[in-house]
Amino acid sequence: IGPFVSMAAVLSFGILLVTLFIVGLILILIIRYMILRRRQEYGVMKAIGYTSSQIRVQIALSFLPVSAVGIAAGCILAKVSLNSVFNVILEPMGASNLDFQGKPLLLLSLFIGLLAYVFLIAFLSSKKVKLITPYELFTE
Repeated sequence: IGPFVSMAAVLSFGILLVTLFIVGLILILIIRYMILRRRQEYGVMKAIGYTSSQIRVQIALSFLPVSAVGIAAGCILAKVSLNSVFNVILEPMGASNLDFQGKPLLLLSLFIGLLAYVFLIAFLSSKKVKLITPYELFTE
């Protein structure tokens, strides 16, 4: 059963990497679109004294509530369907009726890690806020 556990670990890690890539790509696209749509609002915020960093933190924090709900739902779904999914995937290789135990501490660390990833990607991809100047917006 040792090889099956290591295959499951490799498969899980691969799924995690694909998930991180897709989430990062979607976040980058959404944030770029959001900055284009709310450019004037960010210019006004800069005019009244907000720094680019403060605006970027606000943008990143605005994604956390929705992300937390989605990540929590994903963790719960993973906990509930873990055994059935791996049984379907590994059954052609001769493994059946596997009983993987999802560890709550692992799910909690995954939840926190994914939230930190969302914040980091959102903060880093909002760097175009630095290019917005109030003067430029008032002259348009």
